[in-house]
Amino acid sequence: MIGSKIGKIKIIKENLFRPRQKMHVVTKVSDDKRTIIEIDNRKAMDVYQEELGYTDATIEEGVFRNPLNLVVGNENYIAAIFSFNKDRSISTFKNIMKNDLICFTDIEEDFKGFIENNIRGATQKETVEGIFSINCILRYLFFDNIKYTSSYSELLHKCANGNHFGIIGDGEQYIEQHINQSMVCAIFTKNR
Repeated sequence: MIGSKIGKIKIIKENLFRPRQKMHVVTKVSDDKRTIIEIDNRKAMDVYQEELGYTDATIEEGVFRNPLNLVVGNENYIAAIFSFNKDRSISTFKNIMKNDLICFTDIEEDFKGFIENNIRGATQKETVEGIFSINCILRYLFFDNIKYTSSYSELLHKCANGNHFGIIGDGEQYIEQHINQSMVCAIFTKNR
């Protein structure tokens, strides 16, 4: 629990993925609800590969570029892929239940511009005192792999007027949902 005695706290979540139109129903899961065995009564990996065009040799690329999206009402929550399994199931970092509605995602083509517009849009009309951010480890690893970590950190530092503190987590909580491959941040402002 965080609070502010001098202003407001704005909580935002950000993910770099846009849901695809086609919806799927999870029809079979493991007992621990971390492995999707079937989607639409078919092997989960077969459905994933068919829609996204991956082969067995290229499917690992999907971990960073095409995570699963859990649809809850009008909200979207990313479920990161832990592994693609020999039995053609997909293990995730987030619990997925039988009958959950999911879709696959695509990474924003200009995700760097998307990030900049999102954070600037959330801070531009405010007198920002600081930002506390939590980035998923998979998001950090993706940024690190493409050499974007420093630029991203500089952007948050600038938008926070020099008062940014960020940590890396292995899953974030937003309202009542556990999410992956996302950023959740608290923007502290003087404005009431």
